[in-house]
Amino acid sequence: MRHLRVRLLAVLVCVAGFARPAFSQNTITLEGRAVSAGAPVAGAQVTAVNIATQETARATTRPNGEFRLLGLFAGEYTVAVRAIGFKPVSQGVQLVIGQRARLEFAMEKGVAELTAVNVVTELVKPVEVRRL
Repeated sequence: MRHLRVRLLAVLVCVAGFARPAFSQNTITLEGRAVSAGAPVAGAQVTAVNIATQETARATTRPNGEFRLLGLFAGEYTVAVRAIGFKPVSQGVQLVIGQRARLEFAMEKGVAELTAVNVVTELVKPVEVRRL
């Protein structure tokens, strides 16, 4: 009986060891770079949205303009890049298992329009309540 338990434990350890690498191969890494006139755009916000599931992954570009999104699943994505002082840009990409996807974004200098927000307040007279 003791040998059976040891063998069962050994089999479970082996199965667990093989299951983890198999699972990690089901995700995709999306890499890319944001540049403007050949110069890298640092600090840009990168957002990838899976069109079918609406799952969102986000990253920020490094000082060299590079970004990396890990753990994406296969599917069609819209990838958008936004940075202060630049016009937002987006691209569509189809990701498949085993693919190492890389996108290049050419950012154009420009100012995005800001929308006005009106805040309205109402002056309320304070009321004092006393208990008897």
